[in-house]
Amino acid sequence: MNDLLIHNVEEKLKKEFKSEDPNDPATMIQKKVCEALICFCKQSKNLAEQIISSDKKFYDCCKEILKDTKSTRYISDFDAYDRAVKFYFPSAIIEFKMNIKSENTDGTESISLLDLLG
Repeated sequence: MNDLLIHNVEEKLKKEFKSEDPNDPATMIQKKVCEALICFCKQSKNLAEQIISSDKKFYDCCKEILKDTKSTRYISDFDAYDRAVKFYFPSAIIEFKMNIKSENTDGTESISLLDLLG
């Protein structure tokens, strides 16, 4: 992946941060959402290009993530990151994979989230 492209995405997003305000939940999530978007951009040049070329602002992305959470007062990290990607790249499909690794006498066992959910 082009390091300059990733650097430019990071600079654009961080430049659009708002001052952290404990009364504004959107400012409280911006750091972690930014980290996730940068990580995703390292995997997808298309996402990185969408963010760079977008007129959308990162603060608005964070507000959009939390848009429907006032009644539930909760959003999972997965849903938040999914909404962040779709804010910039609506046609993207986001897949998450989690693994649990436990040590046993035979070495390391890997159990995927899909295995646990059946």
